[in-house]
Amino acid sequence: GTRPHRSARHAERCHRHSHSFGQASLSGSKMPEGDLLQQFHDLAAPEDEARCRAAANLREILSRDSAKADGDSLAYAIKRLVRGVQSSRQCARQGFSLGLAELLAAFPFELENVLTLVRQVTEMQSGLKAHESKERLLGRFFAYVAVLQSGVLSKETATVDRRKAAEKSALASLGHGLHEVFVARSYLHAPAVRLLVEICSTLCAAGRSGLVADVLGGWPVNDSATSGKDGAKVHMIGIALELRAMHDRLVADGAEASALQTWPSICRRDVFAQSGVFKAFVEGLVAEIVGSTGGDELPPALAQFFRWWFQASSSSKTASLAQDQVWPAFDQGLFPDKAPNNSQVQSLRALGEIAVQLKAATAKMTPKQQDAFTVGIFSQMPKGLGLLLQIMSYTRAPAHVAATFAHSRMVELVGTVQLPGPAPKRGRAPPPAPPVRLSDSSRLAILNALQQYPQF
Repeated sequence: GTRPHRSARHAERCHRHSHSFGQASLSGSKMPEGDLLQQFHDLAAPEDEARCRAAANLREILSRDSAKADGDSLAYAIKRLVRGVQSSRQCARQGFSLGLAELLAAFPFELENVLTLVRQVTEMQSGLKAHESKERLLGRFFAYVAVLQSGVLSKETATVDRRKAAEKSALASLGHGLHEVFVARSYLHAPAVRLLVEICSTLCAAGRSGLVADVLGGWPVNDSATSGKDGAKVHMIGIALELRAMHDRLVADGAEASALQTWPSICRRDVFAQSGVFKAFVEGLVAEIVGSTGGDELPPALAQFFRWWFQASSSSKTASLAQDQVWPAFDQGLFPDKAPNNSQVQSLRALGEIAVQLKAATAKMTPKQQDAFTVGIFSQMPKGLGLLLQIMSYTRAPAHVAATFAHSRMVELVGTVQLPGPAPKRGRAPPPAPPVRLSDSSRLAILNALQQYPQF
């Protein structure tokens, strides 16, 4: 199922080409055999199956060579893969990132070497052209994704103090490098934040919460407790809210206090305790949402805030913001009068995302809490509901697709009652009805709120 091996001349040309990525040299590694070189070629293939097969073959070949005490192939592969994630050729970034993940899964002790090389070959130097900077930033990001996907962060690879210190230093380098990606380009804000949160969550799930502080060393998370509505501040608040949730879960599970003591202090405080922080956060978040385009993902801080707020409001131990603060603030911010079409698209997408988060949170709420929040989103966001119904009634509106998305999420939020119908065909069971937990008085309150709109 693989292509024929390339000629020795072609292999040598590919070997020379690999020197063009970054500054580190491959001269310390012996030239590998053609079978291994073929896998690097296939890692950039546009077909998913070809890239997956090449990554699996690469891992098998390296494992076989390692059993023969041949370390040259592994050293060459590490350098070739770290350089390859910077390439914009075909699907090289995806394929070489996958190959790097497979390599780390098979050789977890190489984590420190890989992270050191990543920082070297993706260093942001003065004088770089715009496309060169972009390729280095994306290459570094894809390399860090490979580290996470490999599962190596869940493994205890260091058994002696010297190795543990090296591992902590490597994770600190990863955190600093990811923060450099975050601040370099605004379009990398959301991916970098998501990756950081995933890394911290993975460490916590593996019982390695003491290493979270090392990863966060380069991130000014504690500054999120001060007012400010710039985009970076909004993302820092989102990270702080995620860390607070992780911290609370670890404390409830009996985690060692010494491991959590090194975390940012904001994880043990109310992010919105200082006056003006919540207002500035909403203004900054709304600016991020409406300032993006329809193809961009919504800022992670939106989902992070509502996950935290719903959980905090359903817990008697955690102080929280009141509904009459939150719903009107987002309604007025997301849905101003005479907003342009692009802003309407993004605002309706945000409304749908809020409904998704509320739907997910209801599983841990009491029936009374679920009623209160569901009625709140329908009764205290009149501008949002008005625009939603207006756009839904005009199928040619530019924001109609976004309105359809938000509408379907709102319908899922309130649930539906399964009406009697014809008997199902033999062998085909009827779909299960979603649980209906809203009280009759709450449904009547929602209906009353909707009936004020002519479009309804």
